[in-house]
Amino acid sequence: MVELIPEHYEGNEPPFIPGGEESIEFELEPEAPEIPTEPEPFIPEEEVFFELEPEEIPPVPVPPEPPKKATITITSDPTNADVYIDGVYKWTTTPYTILFEAGSYWIRVQKEGYYPLEVEIEVEAGEVAELPFVFEAIPIEEVPTTPYIPQTPYYPTYKPYEPYVPTYIPTPASEIAPYNYSNLYPPSFYIPEAEPYSRPTERELLINIETTDVKPWAGRIYSIALLELSELEAEPKVLTSDNEEELIRMFLDWFEAGNYSKLIGFKLTFDYRYIFAKMMLYRIQSKKWFDIKLRDVKQILDQVKEEFVYYPDKTGTLDDWGKMLLGRGKYGDQELMLRKYISGDFDYVQNFQLRQIELTRDLYNLARYSMSEAFIVQSSPVSAEISPIPGLESAETTTQQGQKICPVCKAYNPLSASVCEICGTSI
Repeated sequence: MVELIPEHYEGNEPPFIPGGEESIEFELEPEAPEIPTEPEPFIPEEEVFFELEPEEIPPVPVPPEPPKKATITITSDPTNADVYIDGVYKWTTTPYTILFEAGSYWIRVQKEGYYPLEVEIEVEAGEVAELPFVFEAIPIEEVPTTPYIPQTPYYPTYKPYEPYVPTYIPTPASEIAPYNYSNLYPPSFYIPEAEPYSRPTERELLINIETTDVKPWAGRIYSIALLELSELEAEPKVLTSDNEEELIRMFLDWFEAGNYSKLIGFKLTFDYRYIFAKMMLYRIQSKKWFDIKLRDVKQILDQVKEEFVYYPDKTGTLDDWGKMLLGRGKYGDQELMLRKYISGDFDYVQNFQLRQIELTRDLYNLARYSMSEAFIVQSSPVSAEISPIPGLESAETTTQQGQKICPVCKAYNPLSASVCEICGTSI
């Protein structure tokens, strides 16, 4: 009898016996599992307890507060002095408020006809202070004959310093050709005051808005400045309010009554889109706002042409262009403007907005002049002595370029109209 061990074969194949000539088939019955007659007694496992230490939750890292900047107001007596900081002309005049990081700075103020003043200050984080300067007039016999240029440091009794020669340079200073670094920068020149330019042929409105954030869903409008360009003597208006909906409705009511055909601004798309987004938020309708033509001063300065021109690097802020073409920049930076607003300093907000409007207006007029759309208005010295011709112009209504101007809302109306189309006033 041959005993076969189950491990020696696999499956149901018949086993092969080495050395044999014939194969022997076996039928193997499946082995029945052994069923215990009595259940085995349950022996519980020994309970083991572990004492777990409470998991330490790492503290959430709190980002450090950014260092507070110092607020320094530079004043002078008399005012309107040119300001330099660390030797760099700031394209502004006193009084001037600026934010400083903690550290030391050289502050210089100068004004034509007065001795310049310069002082080094040490500011601390969060400091608020005023830095007053009192000028001393230059005697007439010592006034320099060279013309005064704000961008150039002013030295009435200038004496050049001895040149510093490092000891490790073997070549004598007298044999070293001096570098003319002034050739790296634009030439200094005097920028005249803005000339009076002829007004546009259409009714144009210049606007500038100030917001608490660049995204309409994260901020709000708190100030709107506007200027009617079709009137040469028009004064800028500044609307400021903590109630955004009331501010927008007040502006749009004024806009609707103006009958304007074109909207002007610097980065105008931002202002136009922001106001329209808020109109949707407060469910305000204005078809005139939707239909009005847009003219962006920054687009003109970026690419001259007002249609699409591929230009990948469209740099240049209102402050940059104002300093270059007009000789003056913004009233202050945006961070300081927002800080003044939340502190309730609405006078600063008003002055900031007025400067924004003035810069945009003057840049736009300069662009119109260069595009031959405007000319410089030359005032006649004897115009005040000429008496007006009776009946040529009525006290209630004036005509301009074939249109009647309403004396109330200043809207343009056809000559045939007897009532203003905007406000209903008899004309």
